[in-house]
Amino acid sequence: MVTDSVTVRQLNANEISVYKALRLEALYSEPASFISQTDDWLALPADKWREKLRTPVFVALSGGEAVGMMSLLPNEHVKIRHRATIAGVFVRESFRGSGVASRLFRVLEEYARDRKIFQLELSVIGNNPRALRFYERAGFEIVGRIPNALLDKRRRANEIIMARRIDPLSKHDEFLVHEL
Repeated sequence: MVTDSVTVRQLNANEISVYKALRLEALYSEPASFISQTDDWLALPADKWREKLRTPVFVALSGGEAVGMMSLLPNEHVKIRHRATIAGVFVRESFRGSGVASRLFRVLEEYARDRKIFQLELSVIGNNPRALRFYERAGFEIVGRIPNALLDKRRRANEIIMARRIDPLSKHDEFLVHEL
């Protein structure tokens, strides 16, 4: 798979159909990788789908077709505005291992950096070793685990919390960071 033909861009508020199709594809094809269930999202009215696009959602396109996505959930509170959460990550099976996820991440990271977000955080379901390896290669470190974070009729899974600094705090910042 050649990633030169793949472009990455942010979805706009009018592209609900693109977002909805890719999100539902992700939930149908990889139900064990997400906390949400397909039924949770199928029940959403159009205004809720539009609301989801108020936060940055980046999409990878190949030949005009959406093949991957990654969302960024910034924090609004002043003390934690320097942090954001990556969510809703999905790359279509036929594009995995092609560099699409890395391209999505680079665009998301640049977007975050431009907005003075210095730390990216995410959670991964523990039974998704491929995702864990990708995030570790991207510089994320495991900072915690929530045992039995996911329970359903067929399985239990741990949630692994990861973080990555994308820009060091400036020595000119008005505060000092102290470990407790």
